[in-house]
Amino acid sequence: MGKFRHWIAAAAFMLIGSASWAQAPAQEPDQCAAVRAALRQDGTDSTAVVSCGNEELLTCFRKGGKAMMLVDDPDAEIWGVSENGTKDDGWIAVFNKSADAESVFVVSHEEMGLQTCPGNYALLDVWGRGPLRMGQEVTVKPKGVLFIRYRSLD
Repeated sequence: MGKFRHWIAAAAFMLIGSASWAQAPAQEPDQCAAVRAALRQDGTDSTAVVSCGNEELLTCFRKGGKAMMLVDDPDAEIWGVSENGTKDDGWIAVFNKSADAESVFVVSHEEMGLQTCPGNYALLDVWGRGPLRMGQEVTVKPKGVLFIRYRSLD
């Protein structure tokens, strides 16, 4: 009977201990992976979009057209995708390629590949940092991404 009690105690300890030790700390979703998946880039996993839980990201994934690379240089990569069924609405993704340094992106028609005439857009930082305006400088963390939603006001 004594051996049986030891087995019960050992099993209970293992269950309780493994349950608490196995819990990983909560991690924030990988925003770069989620944005690349929303742009439907090759080799990306669409579950990253869902796990991020951002409505604009999901809308981009569902309603976005084919993404187009606008800039590819050693420090940054900029992609644009228009929303299907609209004339001048869509999203811009600015990836900072540097692992060490922040980058500064100046919000402009030229950098985002947007029409300048008439060129009135409502701009929103999708990660919740609020509305943007033309000429504004936005800091992008190392290996981070700035994801912008644009809507034509014309």
